[in-house]
Amino acid sequence: MGKTIGVFCSFLLGAIPLPLLAETCLSIDMHYTPRPPYLTQVPQGVAGMTADRINAVFREAGIGLVWINTPFLRQLRLIEEGNGCDCLAGVFRTPARESYARYTLPLYQDQPFHALIRAEDERIKPGASVLETFKRADLILEIKKGYSYGRWVDAQITALKPRFDVTTSESEQMLKKLAAGRVDYILMAPHEAEGLIAAAGMHPGRFRIVPFADMPPGENRYIMCSRKVEQSLIQRLDATIRKKSSSPRPR
Repeated sequence: MGKTIGVFCSFLLGAIPLPLLAETCLSIDMHYTPRPPYLTQVPQGVAGMTADRINAVFREAGIGLVWINTPFLRQLRLIEEGNGCDCLAGVFRTPARESYARYTLPLYQDQPFHALIRAEDERIKPGASVLETFKRADLILEIKKGYSYGRWVDAQITALKPRFDVTTSESEQMLKKLAAGRVDYILMAPHEAEGLIAAAGMHPGRFRIVPFADMPPGENRYIMCSRKVEQSLIQRLDATIRKKSSSPRPR
C-alpha cells in the first residue's frame, strides 16, 4: 500500500511544473473594504466590477481565493509585514508600496476623480480647477489615512497642502460627515460615488458629483500582494490578466 501511494504521489509530482511545487501560497487571502459598485459583499462572497474580474482571473489561473473584509490600514500593515499570503483588491501603485509589495499587471483603468459635494454647495462648480480648489481655505477635503489617490493627486496634495481632515473611517462614514457639513468634498470616481450613495441609503439628490477641468485620466488599479506571495504565482495571474485584457473594464 505504501509503495502504491509513493508511486502515485511521484506521478503527480512529476506532472506538476517545478515552479508550482515551490509555491507556499496555494490560496490567497484577498482583503477588501466594501466599495460599491466595485466590491460588494453578497451571499456567494464578493461581487462587483472589480471583484468579478478578480474572481474570474483567480478561477482561470487555478489559484484559491478567500475574500476578507479588513479595515484599510490593517490591509496595508499585512502587506508590509509580509507574513501571510495576502493581497489587496484594486489599489493604486505608488513608489512607497513598491518597496514592500508585489503587483500584478493592471486590472483596469480607473475613472478620473470628481468632487463629491453637497447639492446645495455652490463653491465647487463643474469644470473647476483642482489646483485652485486645493488652494481654497474655505473648503475642507476629506482624506482617508494611508490611502492613495493616484500619483498626480497625491503630488498635488503634498505640494499645495489643501485644508483637509484625515480619517480612518471607511467610505460610508466619510459620506455621512460630508452630508452633515463636517467636511466639504471627497475625491471619488463617479461610479464609486453613485454606488456609495446608494449603499448608504441616502437620496442622490442630496449630493452632486462635479468634474474637474484639469484632473488627468484615471490611473491603473492592480492586485497588490505581500512579498510572501511568490513571483511565480504573480506571473500566473499576469498570464490570465493578459488573456482577459480585451474584456470590458470599469470606466
